[in-house]
Amino acid sequence: MAVFLVFAVLLKVSFLKQHQFATLKYHANKYTLIIAILYGVIIELLQSSLFTERFADINDMIANAIGAVLGLFIFKLIYANCINNK
Repeated sequence: MAVFLVFAVLLKVSFLKQHQFATLKYHANKYTLIIAILYGVIIELLQSSLFTERFADINDMIANAIGAVLGLFIFKLIYANCINNK
């Protein structure tokens, strides 16, 4: 969960700082969640298909998604004043 929390914060920061794709910048929360959750699901599926001693776990996928949501929430708590003052 902690890894996806950090991943979501860094992904959102990168979307906000880039200027080439306006859609990514203005819909950063939506795209951050979509990418983070899909990445977590893909990692779990690859883990089960590539390694014989590992398996995909729905609880890990849920924990990854919760980490991404918490990352966006923490980003908002920390940077809300900075973004609103611009």
